[in-house]
Amino acid sequence: EVQLLVPPSSHLQTLLQTNDNLSVSVTYQSDSLNSADFDSLTANVQIRLDLFGKYGIYGRMNWMDNDAPPQVLTQTLTDLVGGVDYNWRWLRAGVEYEDYDSNFSQYQALRLYQNFDFRLDDRSSLSLDFSETFYHYPGNGDQTQYQLLTRYSVQLWSTVACYVQGGCSEQEVLGTEQFQGSAQAGLSWSRGKLSVRTGYEYNTQSTTSTSWTEEREKNRLFAYLKRTF
Repeated sequence: EVQLLVPPSSHLQTLLQTNDNLSVSVTYQSDSLNSADFDSLTANVQIRLDLFGKYGIYGRMNWMDNDAPPQVLTQTLTDLVGGVDYNWRWLRAGVEYEDYDSNFSQYQALRLYQNFDFRLDDRSSLSLDFSETFYHYPGNGDQTQYQLLTRYSVQLWSTVACYVQGGCSEQEVLGTEQFQGSAQAGLSWSRGKLSVRTGYEYNTQSTTSTSWTEEREKNRLFAYLKRTF
């Protein structure tokens, strides 16, 4: 796999400014894949304590190890997560801390989240989800990410429902900022064992660095037909 490094080197920046369709020639050698027998062991543990019906304290652990020989590239990891949250009627908010230690990657992350779920009436609902995440990669700098998701749905008739949803995400890493946005609207119909879902989706992505900018847009129409037997 060949990837464009972000941010690109000063030499590559000069080439990209003169030709957006830069071709890349690669000379390489490859070794045959190693074959080996080994055993893997995984463990997942989670615990939660609820207090007074509103407050929660929780923790999770994901652990993976194996006895593979050094020449076989396999993942080992210890992932620890601890957090607290608060629930009240239509609100859920919390904060959690993660320590991710793997032979592939290591980071520490602080996450904050706020979820709002409103039941507007017997036929419609509205939800808003916010999250803010701050990553620290030892020796490789920091990364921030902000996300917003929202959804509105209404039951028009007994067999027809309509929904509108959208969201956006913004992240910054090593001087490069990326913004992503998405919106979708659709209708769903179901009767007996037959269901149909159709709609429209729009996606946009903008990436900005110190010397270059990339814009992408995508429009999609979709329709799904499902029959249960």
